[in-house]
Amino acid sequence: MPADQGAEGDVPNPDAPTAEQVASRRTWVFGLLAAMAIVLVLFVGVQRLVLAEAGTVPNLVGATEQEARQEATEQRWRLNVTEVRRDGTEVDEILTQSPDEGTRLEAGESLDITVSIGQTLVNLPDLDGLDRAEAEAIITFSGMKLGTVTNQYDAETRGGIILSYDAPGEDGKVPKGSKVNLVISDGARPRKVPADLAGKNALDVAQALEKVSLKPVVERVQDPSVQLGYVVSVEPASGTEVEFESEVKVRVSSPRDKAIVPDVAGKSTLQADADLRAAGLNVLGIQGPPGNPVLRTIPAAGTEVSQGTAVRLVTA
Repeated sequence: MPADQGAEGDVPNPDAPTAEQVASRRTWVFGLLAAMAIVLVLFVGVQRLVLAEAGTVPNLVGATEQEARQEATEQRWRLNVTEVRRDGTEVDEILTQSPDEGTRLEAGESLDITVSIGQTLVNLPDLDGLDRAEAEAIITFSGMKLGTVTNQYDAETRGGIILSYDAPGEDGKVPKGSKVNLVISDGARPRKVPADLAGKNALDVAQALEKVSLKPVVERVQDPSVQLGYVVSVEPASGTEVEFESEVKVRVSSPRDKAIVPDVAGKSTLQADADLRAAGLNVLGIQGPPGNPVLRTIPAAGTEVSQGTAVRLVTA
């Protein structure tokens, strides 16, 4: 066998990796290990950073929900809110917290708070048809307060009676301590006595008063300057503002039904005649000398007679 020919076991393997391939693989493995080491370092660093950023829970009782949310956002805590009603508290007031003040809380952990949504609810009482004093007493007894009071005219409801009321709430229930607002009737709006009633027919005047819900009350008077059946005057006077359905006195010109025979004894027949006519009576005639003074009358002086009665004069 020639010296330069190797043994059968020294024949090169065609599938064996080359030196370059081996070196490349080693580089890849080292790179992977280095990357894993970097990830591990970053993970540990982040964990340490998170632990380093754990915050201390402050006292939030008495603060507002908004203040708690701001604190939770800054500390990256998860905020859980429970809403309750409790007397003596304000809306949005924090009542309890968990964990307590001073506890170390890491980012992502939960902070639980209980927040007031106001006073407990009470039934809104029925105030319809009550007067103000009664309504105020019931409002106070029910644990509420008197709010605004508004007055308005209402022709159907007498003055001082509750027309309507309201308070903030739903389904007839309101928070204790709420203000109840009242609308109270002032009765019907005042009326004005119509103008220019004097000198008009009494029936027309009565209709004019009734049209504005006033009550005419007729009073018959004697006024020779005003035609019979026409209005002499009204009281209160035209233009006066009066309450709804107030009475207005209407004085109507009327004839006198009765007259009293005046005492004309000792007067001349001419003067006696004038006095009798002024009293609404007539002179029937003269019994005796007409130039003599009057002794008496028939009917006698002081007698009540019908208007227009004829009276006889008796002279000496």
